[in-house]
Amino acid sequence: MRFHSPIGVSEQEKSQGNDFSVNISFEADIVRPGISDNLNDAVDYCAVYNLIKEEMMQPANLIENVVHRILQRIRLEIPHIGRIKLDIFKHNPPVGGPVAYSGISVEG
Repeated sequence: MRFHSPIGVSEQEKSQGNDFSVNISFEADIVRPGISDNLNDAVDYCAVYNLIKEEMMQPANLIENVVHRILQRIRLEIPHIGRIKLDIFKHNPPVGGPVAYSGISVEG
């Protein structure tokens, strides 16, 4: 997923935003939806995307804050998702030199 989001500590990052990539993978039961072939029995990927998009559009100083909010909401709103791996990368972070991206990866 790609987003342009107001996440960062500098005023420029807050006002102009940065480009971010988000990757998520998770464990979920595939037996029931595998047999039924019914979306109501599976994880709704659109719901996951929209949840992440909503959190990525909220201002924050730190990527860690956004990761925490996304994980909390997934646990509350989509409880049948099991273990999650979430990566968020900020492209061209303003660190005073050429850096392709900085980011955080969390599993749990």
